[in-house]
Amino acid sequence: MYLIWFARKAGGLRNGRTMIRLFTSGRAIYTKKRIALLIVSVFLLSVMLWTLFKPEVAHPAIIKVPDDYSAIQAAINAASPGDTIQVAAGTYYEHVVVNKPLTIIGENVTTTIIDGNGTGNVIRVTADEVRVSGFTLQNGGKTYLNTAGIFLDNVIGSTIVNNNLSYNNFYGIFVMGGNDNNVSNNLIMFNGGDGICLNNSGTSTISNNMISNNGIGIFIRHYSRGIAVINNTISNNRKYGIDIHISSYNTLTNNNMTGNEYNFGVTGTDLSHFIHDVDTSNTVDGKPVYYLISQSKLVVDPFTYPDIGYLGIVNSTNITVKDLNLTKNLQGVLFAFTNDSTIEDVSLSNNLDGIDVFYSSENKIINSTISSYTCGIRLRYCSNIITYDTLLKNCWYGIFLHFSNNNTIYHNNFINNTYQVYLYQSADNTWDNGNEGNYWSDYLGLDLDGDGIGDTMLPHDGVDYYPLMNPWN
Repeated sequence: MYLIWFARKAGGLRNGRTMIRLFTSGRAIYTKKRIALLIVSVFLLSVMLWTLFKPEVAHPAIIKVPDDYSAIQAAINAASPGDTIQVAAGTYYEHVVVNKPLTIIGENVTTTIIDGNGTGNVIRVTADEVRVSGFTLQNGGKTYLNTAGIFLDNVIGSTIVNNNLSYNNFYGIFVMGGNDNNVSNNLIMFNGGDGICLNNSGTSTISNNMISNNGIGIFIRHYSRGIAVINNTISNNRKYGIDIHISSYNTLTNNNMTGNEYNFGVTGTDLSHFIHDVDTSNTVDGKPVYYLISQSKLVVDPFTYPDIGYLGIVNSTNITVKDLNLTKNLQGVLFAFTNDSTIEDVSLSNNLDGIDVFYSSENKIINSTISSYTCGIRLRYCSNIITYDTLLKNCWYGIFLHFSNNNTIYHNNFINNTYQVYLYQSADNTWDNGNEGNYWSDYLGLDLDGDGIGDTMLPHDGVDYYPLMNPWN
């Protein structure tokens, strides 16, 4: 009302309307300035509060034993993920559990000792991304179940490097499950069981380790896959150097197996368990390993493959193996999923099994001499011809048939084997050529008509109706 009156006094209603517009516009500008000022104030206050109360960024700490904590486990318990624990030289009688990502470093691998006092795991790792280096780990438990110098328990991305895992652990290093772990540059000696055992583990690296005087050097077992075993020296182990059992798609490169009771071998239950990349850079007692997969029309003898240390033939056809002398492996010769092939004139001694034939048929094993610890010839799921062979002083069985039918076995010499024959779920096998069978050193029957074939106490060993009275020559 007063504004209109003023406008009229100042020049009429028209001019009054102009003044109202000016007044309204000024008020809008004033409001916008207040809002802008408020926004700036809130922003500045936020910056000040964040500056005053911003959270501290955690930096990895270094914890020292015994300076900060007298026991390694106490330091682990106090640490945060990503911390480093430095352990001074000394002997620590502990069972250490690492349950967070940490780096644990010993001052000196010779003088920084963790002793398990004869029980349990010396170190058990249950967290991913753990690194352990620079320790002697000794005197863990002696039993089979989960007693090791270091036990990697279903972890990913952990590193065990530059340690001495020796003396009286059952396992030096036991890797259960997990993947992408690295075990390198360790000295692993004089453990009661395996130097390194991987059970159901994947895509890990085992490299540059010295492994000696254990039960088994490296045992890759029970569905482990994608393990890279590189540049290891495996020597003088009481059982096996490297044993791959029911595992698939592993790679072995430049491993030296020397002086082990049985240097190398592969066993399994289906084809994938025999598919591995094992090249001739791997040696047994200084001779190359030949592990041949998916071959055909191949002759393997001293001219084509000189100085063979181990021979495995997998998923192949029409292979001839002849004139070889092979010793000190889990198998003298391995045939797996290999058909229409021949093994002849080979001499196999001091292997765990002489010839191991698995899911392989229409093969011939001829004129070979075999003396091994368990079986001279082991047939599993096979139908083959075995003739003119001498199976001599095999500690368990001269020949072992497992789910193997329709084999023909004659004119062989079974001499002083602990058990000449063992049959398991195997039938319809033929033990003669219609007139003559095999020679058996333990046959005590009589040749009544002087034809060189036994006529009493038949069939010998439950299989041979035409046992020869003298060795076949």
